[in-house]
Amino acid sequence: MKSITLGSKAGGPESASGPAPAKWTPPALLESPFESGPLQPALSQPEQKQLQALEEVIRKGWATFLEVGAALLTINQAKLYRSEHETFEEYCRDRLGLSRPYAYSLIGSAEVNKQIWVAD
Repeated sequence: MKSITLGSKAGGPESASGPAPAKWTPPALLESPFESGPLQPALSQPEQKQLQALEEVIRKGWATFLEVGAALLTINQAKLYRSEHETFEEYCRDRLGLSRPYAYSLIGSAEVNKQIWVAD
């Protein structure tokens, strides 16, 4: 690999009276992301219980997250917001406290999840 001299001028390296030019060398390679390191010590009993409880929260939250996205999609498509709001964006902001990008992100996640399950 060719090294790059830093601090050099167009006419060549710095004069002998100046500091020696620094040479660039590439950083060391990182360990392969495909190789796992040594396993960590086993979880204690309280840690195992905590992990189980948190995983249950994730499972329930994931389902709710997708249900929220599906509900927003239906509200938007059927314009169920129209009696009190002119736009879906206004409805999300005023009624639900959601920004437009976040509401559409939830909708998009629900749509992707639906497509994945249909494809299987």
